[in-house]
Amino acid sequence: MIRCTVKMDGDLLRELQNLGAAAKPRAKKILSAMVFGVVVEARRLAPDDPTGATPDLRESIRGAVKNSRGGVRGSVIAGGIPLDAKLAAEHRKNPAASEIYAVVQHEDTTLRHARGQANFVGQPFMEMLPWVAEEFDKELLSARA
Repeated sequence: MIRCTVKMDGDLLRELQNLGAAAKPRAKKILSAMVFGVVVEARRLAPDDPTGATPDLRESIRGAVKNSRGGVRGSVIAGGIPLDAKLAAEHRKNPAASEIYAVVQHEDTTLRHARGQANFVGQPFMEMLPWVAEEFDKELLSARA
């Protein structure tokens, strides 16, 4: 299973904490938009062989934004339970096959597919980070005004 998570610390976290109760909803709004954007792009980039017998990795990509102790956590996940049924139907007995499959497809840049690529979660995740920083700056400026 692939999981990318945003965890805030340092100056940004301190400034958000200074906002008090208003911080979590603002952070959740920004992280929700980020996670949604990463999921859409990751599904577009995920390896897929439409004529082959490989599991549909694209359908297993999902996001979650949750309140956590002291803040908000946004995650994008590929693999895991959504792939289990597909792999079981293909008679793969390894209970961790769904997690292994997602990791190999994400990390191995030598694999070739009819469409898609490796680093299908990491790339859009990293591309969204500058936008997230800008959105937090905007929220902090509007909160100070």
